Amino acid sequence: MYDFAYQKPGSLADAVKVLSGDMDAKALAGGQTFIPVLKQRLNKPSVVVDLAKLGLSGITVSGNTVTIGAMTTHAAIAERRGERLPVAIAFGCPPAVTYAASAPLPSEIDEYLFAGFLNRDRIDLVDCISVPLQVPAAAQVVLDSNPGLRTRFCANDDAGATAMVVADASSSFRSNCGPSSLPQA
Repeated sequence: MYDFAYQKPGSLADAVKVLSGDMDAKALAGGQTFIPVLKQRLNKPSVVVDLAKLGLSGITVSGNTVTIGAMTTHAAIAERRGERLPVAIAFGCPPAVTYAASAPLPSEIDEYLFAGFLNRDRIDLVDCISVPLQVPAAAQVVLDSNPGLRTRFCANDDAGATAMVVADASSSFRSNCGPSSLPQA
């Protein structure tokens, strides 16, 4: 990661002033893509402007108008609707999938499509057991669940890496590592 200055402006006007006054300044909104891009040295900002505390999140309803702030999370929207956001985590995916998940792709390019391009073959997907999502069929371990996780267990791979997973009774697990490599909940 390259060195950069960090600013946390007190108002939206201050953030606009910093971002418009420096062509190499970048906004930090959620970090889902930006932080991995910085770690891979694919971007070299002069200053990172943190937008976290500027009131850009939340949901308001006024008459027939629903306003969703730019930094409102998907989980907050699901919670507001009285729903639980489904989650699927796939460990041990092919390297092209892992790279594509953090690559700075335009929004119109699907990560699995890009991974297939890098892999020179399509990425086969399978349905999760407990949520309406799909994950790469080649993943070594898959955890799919809705939030509200409770039970803990650990899984070790041959290299000694450990992953701790927290899950509830509605979670499901799939492992391609062999029958004894992953304790069942």
